[in-house]
Amino acid sequence: MHTPERLSEAAVPRPDADVHVRIRNISKRYGSLKANDDVSLDIRRGSVHALLGENGAGKSTLMHILAGLVPPDTGTVWIGSDRLSRYEPREAKRLGIAIMRQQLTLIPALTGLENIALLDSDARLDHRKGSYLRRVGHDLERYEIRLDLTKPVYALSQAEKQLLDFFRALYLKSSLLILDEPTAVVGPVEGDGLLRRARAAADEGRTVLLVTHKIRELMAFADTVSVLRKGRLITSLAPADTSSADLVRAMVGATPQPLMARQSSAQRAPLVDVDIHERKVPGHEPPLREVKFTINAGEVLGVAGMAGNGQDRLASIVARRPNAAAAAVRVQGASGESDTVAYIPADRHALASSARLSIKDNLTLRCFRTRPFSRFGFLDSPRLDGFARQCCENFQIGTTGIDAELRTLSGGNVQRVILARELASRPRVIVAHNPTAGLDVAAALYVHIVLEQSVAGNAAVLLISDDLDELLLLSDRILVLHSGASMGVYPRTNLTRESVGRLMTGLPLAHAEEDPCNA
Repeated sequence: MHTPERLSEAAVPRPDADVHVRIRNISKRYGSLKANDDVSLDIRRGSVHALLGENGAGKSTLMHILAGLVPPDTGTVWIGSDRLSRYEPREAKRLGIAIMRQQLTLIPALTGLENIALLDSDARLDHRKGSYLRRVGHDLERYEIRLDLTKPVYALSQAEKQLLDFFRALYLKSSLLILDEPTAVVGPVEGDGLLRRARAAADEGRTVLLVTHKIRELMAFADTVSVLRKGRLITSLAPADTSSADLVRAMVGATPQPLMARQSSAQRAPLVDVDIHERKVPGHEPPLREVKFTINAGEVLGVAGMAGNGQDRLASIVARRPNAAAAAVRVQGASGESDTVAYIPADRHALASSARLSIKDNLTLRCFRTRPFSRFGFLDSPRLDGFARQCCENFQIGTTGIDAELRTLSGGNVQRVILARELASRPRVIVAHNPTAGLDVAAALYVHIVLEQSVAGNAAVLLISDDLDELLLLSDRILVLHSGASMGVYPRTNLTRESVGRLMTGLPLAHAEEDPCNA
């Protein structure tokens, strides 16, 4: 692997028409944390350059410096022949830099067209809205993007919002597109579609900086990958010259623990029976129509589907939050529900934790009212403290103490807190909805290992995920949802990414047999 040499900060880079961005000796410190440590990097014009690293490796800081959102402590950034001297969004826009963050900057009450016009100095919506719409629509057709720009943003799906934000940067002629985890909150089909368009934009001469945790994406779409670890640039190389294992090793500094081998669950007894038939449900998701399946003890049943096709509803029903009138969920041999089903929701911050409560409070949310932690309405604080410390030890939660607020933890450690709380009672059923979304490779692998250990203990896992690679890696069988209906339950060995994608769009498979247990 090639490690770049240190370059003099004062040196002006030699002109090179092929290099679009030159980063020289960038360092940035927040208190005692050195977010970027002497980073030097070249990004070639017309390329997709991926930035890989664990949470806290310095990717976001470097990205924000490039976008003019924060100034570095030391170092220089060159965009073409222009030195970035004023670190402010206006200067970045002048140099053709656009950033697409996970937290989109679209205004929900405005239409897609109005959101584009806000950043377009040539727009005159008040006088010629029709002609402006036609002009923007022409570019939509050129990039083969289907969007209704007359709709308010709040009425668009998450995938459509991501696509709108990306198209806005294309339409405004941005020459450097910074994509921060663009596929983290959309399904695999929508995510790959966005990355194909980013690849096409690079082929047209634009430069794309792709920040991602998904090694498959950078191996498929990137020309170059740079790995950051603890603020330092470890290596820059072409994906064709490396492997997934080498990239993970460069990112975490060690060879990660592999998943354990799992025995076939074909002969295991059914543990969970689910039978759902709804006519209508509140909210935007379609009702679940004739969704019927079982999960065996010691098995992972994966669930795939495009965003908004019933996955949220299915997770709520099986986790019994809330029960549906037209749904039956039975756990064999269960006498009660309190410790039978564990729930790891898709939004770990909004649905599974409280940022301003302590780590201890978050860990004890399920048990503080039960014995031996509470008797006659009085909490046993020493027992709760001991439980929280044991959880931190068992799940390797990196923290300065159990009384620290949860918001002081990284995303990976927040997910470990949720896993520790939900799995402490050794539940028989685990509903895991996008359990690795937004996590880096090492943190995601830890979640996978914990789920595998639960399966080895005879738990039944319902794994609902937007990550097809995750489903194909962990699942014994896969259920595919389309418009709230089951497209069938298939053995994992019968499926590929392409065949799952076909089922997700509502098309049947020509050569795959359903699991006879659930046909």
